[in-house]
Amino acid sequence: MMYLTYVQVENLDKYNRTKDLLMIINGFVGIVIGYYFNRVSTEVRAEKAESAARTANETAQGAIAGQKNAVEEKKVASEAASSTKSELRNLASAAQALLANSGDQQTRGASVTTRGDEDHINALRDAVESAERILS
Repeated sequence: MMYLTYVQVENLDKYNRTKDLLMIINGFVGIVIGYYFNRVSTEVRAEKAESAARTANETAQGAIAGQKNAVEEKKVASEAASSTKSELRNLASAAQALLANSGDQQTRGASVTTRGDEDHINALRDAVESAERILS
């Protein structure tokens, strides 16, 4: 079309008609080229966005699985703590009963007590008090 326009330069009327036709076609060619390049760049951006969304979804799934594991671990730890407290209560009550029965040296009967026995009894009393603080 451009070649025809330049060939028609000698005839002004034909030149003007060819020039007008070239201007109309130029607009359509611009639209087609603009659409093509816009579509190509848009597709690239869409693929990147899909990839980012896929990665975010995988990360979210991992976080959900991690949360479920944490909840299960908390449940197990809570059960273990409850069991430990129960056993500590049993130990504290048994120690209290033992201490109540130990009394002083005259109520222990004919057993021979030494200073070491008194130290052990005092250590047991301290342990019982510590256990009771933990349990309360």
